[in-house]
Amino acid sequence: MLGLGVGFYKLAGDSFLGGFSTPKDLPGIAHWYQHNTGLEESDESFPEDGEQVTKWADQVGTEHFIGESNLPTYTEASGTLNFGGSSKILTIASGTGSDITFDGDFAIYVRVKFASTPNSSDIFLKDTDTTNEFLRAQSATVIRAKLSSTSNNWTVGTMGTSAFHNIGIERTGDDVRVYLDGTESSTGAVTAGNTWSIDTLKGGQADEFSTLIIVKGQALSTGNRAELQTYLAKL
Repeated sequence: MLGLGVGFYKLAGDSFLGGFSTPKDLPGIAHWYQHNTGLEESDESFPEDGEQVTKWADQVGTEHFIGESNLPTYTEASGTLNFGGSSKILTIASGTGSDITFDGDFAIYVRVKFASTPNSSDIFLKDTDTTNEFLRAQSATVIRAKLSSTSNNWTVGTMGTSAFHNIGIERTGDDVRVYLDGTESSTGAVTAGNTWSIDTLKGGQADEFSTLIIVKGQALSTGNRAELQTYLAKL
């Protein structure tokens, strides 16, 4: 007999019937740094407005971001981390050399509000090892990522300072695509099939960092991508 409760049943190759409640329902979800959740100051309590953030806990896995110096601060009004200056960072808990590694399909989404016109100082994620891989804004209309020895650009719609933007990078096979607020970059797919690593969270120019979602082993379906955009837009 069919129950009357609402469940989350995956349609083949597509989205969840009835949508999803949180990113934990995404197929392949590996890490979720949730908006206004899992934040700590030095005494392990939730930070107050303007206080330094020493930890952002992973709500799915155990790869927590932590820091001891050059820390971002908490902005109570938006529930975000403010990286006021290019040197402020949080790193994977075990420190440099401990990475989140992508050796197949993946999807990474960040939600961020720029403090000024985006440029190359607006780094979202990077690897501090010798590879120096990264994901960042290059300008108000370009997202740039270094997934190997070569950096690549994707042209997107204009990113301004008046609202939060949802920025995604996904790989299927060797094809890497970028999405801004649910719309794919006009550049389309760029070939980059090698292993990619990150270990550091950043936000240049006092950007407000709201959310980080990481899916491993697959990219998002069209339906899940649309549902994620709807979810993020409500934050």
